[in-house]
Amino acid sequence: MRSAPHSLGRFLPALTTVVVLGCGAPSGVPLPGALRVQTAGPKAAGSAVRWLLNARILDPEARTERLGHLQLQGGHIASVHRERPANPGPNTVDLHGAWLLPAFVDLHVHSWGNPSPLPGPDHRCGHAETARLMLAAGVVAYLDLGSKPRTIFALRDQVRAGLVPGATLYAAGPVLGHIVGMKPGPGGPDARLRQTRTPAEGRAHVRALVASRPDIVKVLMDHTGPEQDLSLASLNAIVDEAHRHGLRVICHIGTWQDARACVMAGADALTHLWDEDDVPAELVQILAKRRIPLIPTQPVQVDLPHFSGPNAPGWRDPLLRQLTTRHLQETYRQTARFVQKAKFWLRYQGAHAKGYERQLLTLHKGGVVLLAGSDTGNFGTFQGYSLHRELALMVRAGLPVWAALKAGTTAAGRFLGRKLGVKVGDEASFVVLAASPLVAISHTQRIRYVIVRGRLVDRAALLAGTSVADTFRASRCRRR
Repeated sequence: MRSAPHSLGRFLPALTTVVVLGCGAPSGVPLPGALRVQTAGPKAAGSAVRWLLNARILDPEARTERLGHLQLQGGHIASVHRERPANPGPNTVDLHGAWLLPAFVDLHVHSWGNPSPLPGPDHRCGHAETARLMLAAGVVAYLDLGSKPRTIFALRDQVRAGLVPGATLYAAGPVLGHIVGMKPGPGGPDARLRQTRTPAEGRAHVRALVASRPDIVKVLMDHTGPEQDLSLASLNAIVDEAHRHGLRVICHIGTWQDARACVMAGADALTHLWDEDDVPAELVQILAKRRIPLIPTQPVQVDLPHFSGPNAPGWRDPLLRQLTTRHLQETYRQTARFVQKAKFWLRYQGAHAKGYERQLLTLHKGGVVLLAGSDTGNFGTFQGYSLHRELALMVRAGLPVWAALKAGTTAAGRFLGRKLGVKVGDEASFVVLAASPLVAISHTQRIRYVIVRGRLVDRAALLAGTSVADTFRASRCRRR
């Protein structure tokens, strides 16, 4: 059986403070024009908003668009009005018919940075600065699935305490799995993979994680190659122990047989698709009946060709150029110099893209819950930006635009316990768009405002970050 390119590379890799600096270098692309704020309105980002007037409100749950006015209070929606209030008072923002959507959520991230496909340094902007990039891209919450536990859990707690600015971080910590012949890496108990050879080891790993309060437990159940060999007994032990401690489990799957094993073990979600066979009808029915969500992560499986070569279409997107450095952009144009792994991924993805689209459409038509995730930290993915690509690839596969929007906003938020939406009582976290995503899904990138729990985000500061500039600093950018 062929080993899919994702089999090893992909798994290894509160109130929010909103005036921050990002690690994306200025790219020469003009920032989107700001919407007008009324004279009595907030003068600076970070200010609380009382009213959002004249918004075209997009509701992914009800699949409706309507013109309305939102009153915000305490970080939530206090009321929704069809008629404009006569005297809204201070802290009022007039959106003048721009499109308002619940904010985005990315459910599969490796937040260390962005890899370069060339020999040499990566764009290692770091976990903290990834949180800033996410927020600049309209992503208010994201789930890191496989980082060193001491690093990621400490950062998560700092972000939630308001000590580190950026999008809210949720984290799994290390991945639990078994790689045959893999030598222990540096870091010991702080390694990104915890080798699980027996059920007893699996239970012990889960118990060791409990003190760190992981938001999820991630399991590597991937048999696309002989080097990966987590047993069914170990899988069942991990899921059972996690549930004993009130923790949910996401399974990285390689084959549809792996997916079925995870479902039978009681896993709470699956991530990835398999490129070799169509999805078995029985598995579709089980996933739909049990409401077990699947996070397809299309960007990591098909997007590298979209950004590779001197005339790659992906780099035309202003948002991507704003979120990355010129240096990183240039590395993707030099396909002849790609490292062998990147060259292999480039060929492999080009040959399997249509199969992934077919599988994704089959799952959607079968009633399976689909949630958006990008799997950033791998070739052809970019922190913050690739969540937008996940939605675009869902639509390209044949999903309705509303289904894609729901997967990346309200449904993804619900998985993390966030009540995102546009109804009274919902969290007041939104993206305001300059054009309708119902006309073109790529319009999710045309962000005018990001609002987090009723407060304006200073996107100009986020996008004008200088901590990495256009160079790869040796202290931050060593090879992975």
